[in-house]
Amino acid sequence: MADGSPASRGHLNPGAEGVEFDRFELGPAPGLDELVRHIWVARWSVPEGETREQRMLTYPAFNVVMQPEGAMLAAPDPKLSVVSLQGDSWVVGVLFRPAAGPVLCGSSPPRDLLGLGVPYEGAPLRDVAAAMEETDAVARRRRLVAVLPPGWCRSSARSESVGG
Repeated sequence: MADGSPASRGHLNPGAEGVEFDRFELGPAPGLDELVRHIWVARWSVPEGETREQRMLTYPAFNVVMQPEGAMLAAPDPKLSVVSLQGDSWVVGVLFRPAAGPVLCGSSPPRDLLGLGVPYEGAPLRDVAAAMEETDAVARRRRLVAVLPPGWCRSSARSESVGG
């Protein structure tokens, strides 16, 4: 923004103490650029005993969300989400273009997943975790782009998890 305040799209309280947010495009990535809109990264370091509430509105598209605990396919949700951040951790999201839903959902119709998150197998979680160890933001971006090979995002949602 022109006034120097943090800019965000979807992340409603950028600049919260102890929380850093980054978002970037993949650039030319054959096999992914027609599916992926951008990558987003949040890292936080919250003092023990404290919590940082993060408010978010989702884009009307799917995300694959990777964090140390695992990966999930997060469907669009029309409601405001609030996530409580504690301790030191990170999350990396891949925001897909709206038309990528059928590619991501396998045998489940995308509309059946609205507002849900389902386990997502096949995400390069170990490589993403290694990239998140980079302290330099530019180096971290490069490593994250490098670990997202074409084809990793095709039909890895556990559709049997839907609805139960």
